[in-house]
Amino acid sequence: MDKALRRRIEPATLSSRPRSTQMQRRELPTGWDRNLPVFPADAKGMAGREASGKVLNVLAQNIPGFSAARRIWAVEQDSA
Repeated sequence: MDKALRRRIEPATLSSRPRSTQMQRRELPTGWDRNLPVFPADAKGMAGREASGKVLNVLAQNIPGFSAARRIWAVEQDSA
């Protein structure tokens, strides 16, 4: 793994360590699905990447540690 990629991954990995027994048991917190967007049927539609971004932003607000995991996923996708 090159040094630039390692510098991007390591901080996210450190901040995403489990913070509670709930996360260690891989249980979602109460209210994890609060405020999830609903996308009505539309002939024009919405790009899948845009829709998933909106959903991921809400999940990041509702699940502790989720945004750090999302950063790791983004780094992996960028390097693929």
